[in-house]
Amino acid sequence: MHPFLALLRRRPAFRRLWLSNVASSLGDWLSYVAVSVLVVREGGGPLGLALVLVIHTLPQALLAPFAGVLADRRDRRAVMVGAHAVRAALTLGMAAAAYAGSVGAVQALLLVRVTVGAFFAPAERAALPRVVAADEVVQANRLDALTWSVLFTGGVALGGVLAAFVGPVVALLIDAGTFVVGAAVLRGLPPLPPPGASDGPRRLDVAGGWRAARRHPALLRATLAKGPVLIASGGGWVTLNLAALSVDAGVDGALLLGLLQAARGLGTGVGPLFAPADADGRRGDPLTIAGAATFALLTLFTTSLPLWLLVGFFWGVGSGNSWVWTTSTLQRLGDDAVMGRLNALDLVAQTVGSSLGALAGGLVVAWSGVPAHAGLLGAALGAAALLTLRRAAPYGRSGRSGGRGATTSPPVRAKASQSAA
Repeated sequence: MHPFLALLRRRPAFRRLWLSNVASSLGDWLSYVAVSVLVVREGGGPLGLALVLVIHTLPQALLAPFAGVLADRRDRRAVMVGAHAVRAALTLGMAAAAYAGSVGAVQALLLVRVTVGAFFAPAERAALPRVVAADEVVQANRLDALTWSVLFTGGVALGGVLAAFVGPVVALLIDAGTFVVGAAVLRGLPPLPPPGASDGPRRLDVAGGWRAARRHPALLRATLAKGPVLIASGGGWVTLNLAALSVDAGVDGALLLGLLQAARGLGTGVGPLFAPADADGRRGDPLTIAGAATFALLTLFTTSLPLWLLVGFFWGVGSGNSWVWTTSTLQRLGDDAVMGRLNALDLVAQTVGSSLGALAGGLVVAWSGVPAHAGLLGAALGAAALLTLRRAAPYGRSGRSGGRGATTSPPVRAKASQSAA
């Protein structure tokens, strides 16, 4: 039996967590393309397009510290179910606004939906080490990355088809239904209260994750490493959308956008399969930044669809590599008592990075009128941020930082293994 299938069969709680992600992620990518197409076709321009990505991400950075505290104080299952249910209702409102032709209302409701989503991600990532054994964490994240890749590939491609032929309303209605399915699946999980939730301090200790990461350089690097990658990807995302929807490559703009995003999504599933378990994203980060820069350069000199697809694929390989190993390292080294806040800090790094890259890209394109400038600027900023992070938390000779040992305390791992049984 394939190791992924064996893991799903052996860990029923993880299987529910995984199935919930399958449902909600597919719907997310359907509406992701639909909203992008809606904004561009309504004349939003490069800044309006950049705001789509910012609205999809930045509110999570604002609320993530508080969401992390909630995930470390309340039953993580209840937090996830509640977040899914509220987002289902908000997405129905987005569909109604799109039907009425109100792009502003769609954007406003999307902003609220993403804000609510900030409470889901820290709880979900903190729950994963509780539903698998310690030696299964990397394999579980590999499966999550592969699943994300397949759903991203299929979702954006299908989203492009729906946007091209039936409009964004249908995509948003499907998205609302996937949140309902996800909530129903998660209700079958066992309770997942964090350790010490009932007798811990009641103050809002939002900085607990930061203090834990600072004491362990490898944990600090893993927690912040997605930021530089997302800065580059944010700028590249603006270039990709503007190029796909404005360049004559012999394919409908919405379909071309779906194909390019699908190629990148396919790469995210392939990347983690070829990296060693102690890579900590070192190989993925530069590859992602180089991919964003190369894609931007291609838009200056060619409209060759095969070349764009190839570069998008390798861009995704780097992203998938980085995501799996940084996430697995965080979950292996972090203490379960602050796992929600550590994942919230990771989420802040991601959302601030992608928003910074997209806004900078949107501004430079609004000034220059050249879509490729967004990707090039994002790649340059991402490379600078990556170098800064590696100077702050350098790799040792063996590829691991100094500081405390690279394992968590035995009681934390024991609890994780018992919960997974």
